[in-house]
Amino acid sequence: FLGAVVAVAAVIGIALVVVALADERREAETLTLAVARSLASDPAVAQAVAAGGTDATDALQPLAVEVTAETPIDFVTIMTPEGIRLTHPDPAQIGLPYIGTIADAAAGEVVLEEFTGTLGPSVRAVVPVMVDGRVVGLVAAGVTVHWARDAITTSCAASSRATRPWSRRDSAVW
Repeated sequence: FLGAVVAVAAVIGIALVVVALADERREAETLTLAVARSLASDPAVAQAVAAGGTDATDALQPLAVEVTAETPIDFVTIMTPEGIRLTHPDPAQIGLPYIGTIADAAAGEVVLEEFTGTLGPSVRAVVPVMVDGRVVGLVAAGVTVHWARDAITTSCAASSRATRPWSRRDSAVW
């Protein structure tokens, strides 16, 4: 009987983790898309991207750094329509090609993906920066997969503590 209970509990636990992963992925997509769209719709971003060159980087890199410092976003990469980075958390990557999918964004669409780039695996959104109906740049915002996995671990641990009876292990004495 105990074996059956353990097996059922294991199956339920696995199912809950799968659901939690899907929920965290949706949350990460929603967050990254909101930040990328917000930046892409900023007239100052559009103006700087359209100007291009080092002036664009000088204007946009501080903004990208500020966004990552003030939000749960791990990176903001603003780039040309061809995918040349104007901003990046690692300044050595500026001027190099973006690693990820951009074709649909360069065509005016939105890209949501999980991809492994220079910062490791991430969930990211890539959106076009539009001026007068044409794509003048792209904004990618992402969170590392570790962010999503950490949120699940914290959520599962809190849920486990909330649903089991108190034990001596929970006390500071133990």
